[in-house]
Amino acid sequence: RGARSSRTTFCEHDGPHMRVAAIDIGSNSIRLLVADVEECPGGVVVEARARAGEVCRLARGLGTSGAIEESAAERAGVLAAEFVRRAKSLGARHIVVGATAAFRGASNGGQVAEIIARRAGVPVRILTGDQDQVVRQRALASGAKDFVTKPFEVTEVLLRIRNLLETRFLHRQLARHNETLEQRVEERTRELAEAQVEILNRLA
Repeated sequence: RGARSSRTTFCEHDGPHMRVAAIDIGSNSIRLLVADVEECPGGVVVEARARAGEVCRLARGLGTSGAIEESAAERAGVLAAEFVRRAKSLGARHIVVGATAAFRGASNGGQVAEIIARRAGVPVRILTGDQDQVVRQRALASGAKDFVTKPFEVTEVLLRIRNLLETRFLHRQLARHNETLEQRVEERTRELAEAQVEILNRLA
């Protein structure tokens, strides 16, 4: 709980950075990390800007019932929504929410992920080590953009994350540009129509 700053460096030169946030929903707690990801010639620099954590105990009773309790799911949703709010207030442009062991083992893991996603306003990604072809196809059909399997190399994972975030940022930037262009076209069309009406009135 609280905020602090730490730095993990994989190159010697700092470049333009992008502020991102990750929310880790585990079996007993939810953790938030807000960080700046900076590009440089030899890789990336990750500088943590804030950290927080809260207890949610999603795995309570899971071994007996095989399902996540509704009260625990609701609390997790409230906490995730609060962490999303905090991340946005700190300037995070991209927020990723990942869920781990409790969701994989619970019979209602998918439903709980949906509850949390609705509360937080951000999709919840259930992380799994299952490499079965059917699982991979289902994940891709649901919008997965990449797969990372263990053992993995930290720098490679960070570079993949950076590339995915940059692609997402460029898509959003293009969408905003298109919206602005459409608004300008509408304004110009309206101005031309008004000018035509004014000319006709003067000629009448």
